[in-house]
Amino acid sequence: MTREYIIEKSTAMFLQHGFKTVTMDNVAEELSVSKKTLYEIFGNKDSLIEDVMRHNLQTAMSKLSEISTQAHNAVEEMYYMQHYFNHHFDLNQRSICIYQLKRYYPKIYKQIFETSKKDFIQFIAQNLQRGKTQKLYREPVYTELYSAWFFESKTYFVDQLEKESKFSSEEISFTLFDTFMRGICTPEGLDCYLKLNTPS
Repeated sequence: MTREYIIEKSTAMFLQHGFKTVTMDNVAEELSVSKKTLYEIFGNKDSLIEDVMRHNLQTAMSKLSEISTQAHNAVEEMYYMQHYFNHHFDLNQRSICIYQLKRYYPKIYKQIFETSKKDFIQFIAQNLQRGKTQKLYREPVYTELYSAWFFESKTYFVDQLEKESKFSSEEISFTLFDTFMRGICTPEGLDCYLKLNTPS
């Protein structure tokens, strides 16, 4: 049984039940291995959680890199990034996991959050520059400011609005994304964006 396999199965359990709820006993039972074996590989639950988070962050960034390479332009890149996150991560489960991680494992949360923030903002900043070069995003779009704002809208605002409204995480996430894209696009960029949103 490989380390990667354990991380993959543990990820599914944490997403379904939360970081606090799932114990090392639960993981060992689900994988049909002894708890001793699990501790020999990861040391403790904190180490397992950290490895799970780092693995998923690396997977997400690899996917974003793939999307960036395959997209014909900056608008497509943003659209398919949004599509990837909405279809590969249950936003409601994500909210629960992030809440538990922040509350019960603050050290891990801080380490992972800072890494993901830096990487994701860099990705958005590169996209904004690409879009301006392609004349799909308007001027002035302040790359540093807008990329940071977009990151915060996808993390803090989605969680806060979900708590305070009747709308789902998916609806809130799409509305924030849609507002952002309509705000930065030139007429040519908006035309491209609307075509992507129109069922073929």
